[in-house]
Amino acid sequence: MFKRSSIDSRHSDSQIEMTTTPAFKFMKLPYLARRQVVSVMTTNEQINYSLLSRNSKRLVQCVTKTPDYFEATIQGQIICLDTNLEDMKHLKLVFLPELRLGTCQVPVAPLVVKSAISCRGCELEKAEFSTRDWIDHLVDIFHCKTLKLIFDQGSAYYDLVSIRDLFQGFDIIGLAIQDTNREHALKILRMFKPVRQLSIIRVQFERKDMEHMRGVVFQKYDYFKLAGSFTVDMGTIMNMDCAILEIWRSNMSTMDLNAFIRRWMAGNIKCWNLETLTITILRANLPVNYQQQIFHEIRHSVVRKDRYKEFRMPIDTVLWKNVAEIVGQYEIEGENERKATIQLDVQGLDFRFKFVVGQ
Repeated sequence: MFKRSSIDSRHSDSQIEMTTTPAFKFMKLPYLARRQVVSVMTTNEQINYSLLSRNSKRLVQCVTKTPDYFEATIQGQIICLDTNLEDMKHLKLVFLPELRLGTCQVPVAPLVVKSAISCRGCELEKAEFSTRDWIDHLVDIFHCKTLKLIFDQGSAYYDLVSIRDLFQGFDIIGLAIQDTNREHALKILRMFKPVRQLSIIRVQFERKDMEHMRGVVFQKYDYFKLAGSFTVDMGTIMNMDCAILEIWRSNMSTMDLNAFIRRWMAGNIKCWNLETLTITILRANLPVNYQQQIFHEIRHSVVRKDRYKEFRMPIDTVLWKNVAEIVGQYEIEGENERKATIQLDVQGLDFRFKFVVGQ
């Protein structure tokens, strides 16, 4: 019979000690200590903690940052809730509705709610919460009722009245409609108006829709994005009332861009609120001498490479986040000494014309 060695003995005693160490009782800490710990949690950790009790919710309410807005993305069997807080990972409300085009009500309660803290995510437990309860809980802890609604692929299955009712009481400042059918898109535009920010992406409208869409285009916007849906010409752009305007994969020519610069310098456009105009064109469609054509007979100065400006964008978009190469920056001056900078840059297959006023 072998004796247990002293090393084995010490190792076993250590294991016994570890298993008998009492759990750390966070709730026994003084209030200020708990508040300090919660204040350094990530946004999603704070959301998780706020679900434990009324007291934990009240504590989180005292330390959370207030976002500028909520973002709700409507898809077929998922509603994603997010904010513009940098560290927040979205919450997924997962449903199993009977998918019948345009007739599905938003289910009273989600099947499961997932917090995307990691790639796998984790499920949040609050069995008594309805779909609206989850939304109200986030409103309470973040002190925010401003909303951007994104209608994504699969959103056409839902009855729009039930979506509107779900977000009753919110200040809906923005709409994004993408990868859905034209009938659904037109219903959204009629039901949720007016908005200050609008994105229309890959919606195939028909010629008969254009009269209605002209009415949509000429409303007043803080931000308007159009991509892969219908074409607008330079004359339309010059008459829009929009602060930040993005037109993706346009069929405009270099001479159209030249005409816009001339008209702006002469003060002969209606879009006086314009802060930024960005137009993307496929690089393959540009002539070799496109820079000369854009600035043909236009008085301008070239910004040296070591003095390129870094622009401040009030609305963060991928057109400004991702830039492979800046071809050049150019300064112009218009009527009443108004100044603008034009940046030409490229990313992937796209050339981008960026017109920035007053920076």
